[in-house]
Amino acid sequence: MSTRRTSRTVRIKSVYSVVPHDRNTVELRSGVWNPQSITLVDHSGAGRLSTLVSGLDGTRDRAQLAKEAGVTRTELEALIDHLDQLAVLEHGPSTALDAYLDRTASGRVEEATLPSLRVLGGTAAAQVAGLLGAHEQLTVTAPDEHAEQLRLLDECPLDVLEDGLAFERFAERFEDWRGCLLVHVADAVHPLRLAVLNRVALALGTPWIQAALDGPLLLVGPTFVPDSTACFTCFETRVVMNLREGAAYQRYKKALAGNGAAAGEQGDGGTGVLSSLLASHTALEALNMAVTGMTSTVGKVLGVYLPSMEMVYSEVLRLPGCPSCGTVPERDGTEVYFDVRRWVDA
Repeated sequence: MSTRRTSRTVRIKSVYSVVPHDRNTVELRSGVWNPQSITLVDHSGAGRLSTLVSGLDGTRDRAQLAKEAGVTRTELEALIDHLDQLAVLEHGPSTALDAYLDRTASGRVEEATLPSLRVLGGTAAAQVAGLLGAHEQLTVTAPDEHAEQLRLLDECPLDVLEDGLAFERFAERFEDWRGCLLVHVADAVHPLRLAVLNRVALALGTPWIQAALDGPLLLVGPTFVPDSTACFTCFETRVVMNLREGAAYQRYKKALAGNGAAAGEQGDGGTGVLSSLLASHTALEALNMAVTGMTSTVGKVLGVYLPSMEMVYSEVLRLPGCPSCGTVPERDGTEVYFDVRRWVDA
C-alpha cells in the first residue's frame, strides 16, 4: 500500500505558494528565476476548493479537513489523488532545511535516528566530511579512515564480480557499511572503483552518492538506492550509449585496468576552487538524503558545465536486464508449481 494511502496527514510541498483567486480557483506557484504555475479550478462551483487546498498544510488529518470544508471523504480523496499526480504533495520534510524549519516551528527537540555517513575519496571528500561534521545529529567518518577499504576496491580483480562465492567473501569485508550512507567524492572519475563499489553497495543494500570532476564537467549524483533506482552500471551504460565516441571511454577503462592504477588527480592551481564547488553541492545532497531520506539527485544526476556554468538535472532510468541490479532468471527465478529445494533438503 502506498504512503499516500496510509498517511492520515498530507501537505502541499513547501516550495509551492498557495494563491487563492476565488473560492473555486487556486494557483500553486513555485520557483524564482524559472517559475512554474499550476492552476486548479472547481468547475462545479461548489466554493470549497480554496478551503480544501489551504487546509492541506499537514496540521490536520483527512477526516477533520473534510468535516471542516463540508465535503465527503470521497471528494477529498479525489482532490488528493489529483494533487498527487501533479507531484505537489509531501508527507514530511523533503530537504534538510524543511526539517530544520519544522523543528523550529514546532518548538520540539527530537533526537532523530540518522544513518552514519561514510565519506570516501580524496581532497574534495575531506571537504565534504568537514561540512557534514558540523551537523550535530550526524555521525561522519573521514576519508582517511577508509583508506584500506578503498585500496581493496581498487585492487579487486574484475573476475571476482562474476564469481558469486568469491564476491560474497569479498563483500563481507565491507559489512560495517551496512545501514550507512556512502558518499564517494573524487577529483577525477574512477570507473573501475565505482563498478566494484556499486556491486558491494547492492549486496549490502546500502544507498550511496557519487560525485566527481570529469574534465570541464562537475557531476553530482546520481544517488543510488538499491532496489529502487538505477545503479552505477545503469548510469555508466546510459552515458556510454549517449557518447559520440564510446570506444574512447572503453579504451580509458582498459588503460586503467592494464596499468593497475586509479585515475590521476588534477594538479593545477584551480583544483582547490573546483573541489570546494564539488564539495558544497555534494554535502547538500548528502545532508538532505541523511535527514529526510530523499534528495534531488535520487535517480538523477546534476551536471555543471564549468566553462559556461550551465546546470542541468538529467534523469537516469534503470536499464532493463542490467547485469548488476537486474533480475537473472537462472538466479532469481522460482518454480511455478513446486519447490525442488524441498526435495533436496529432505
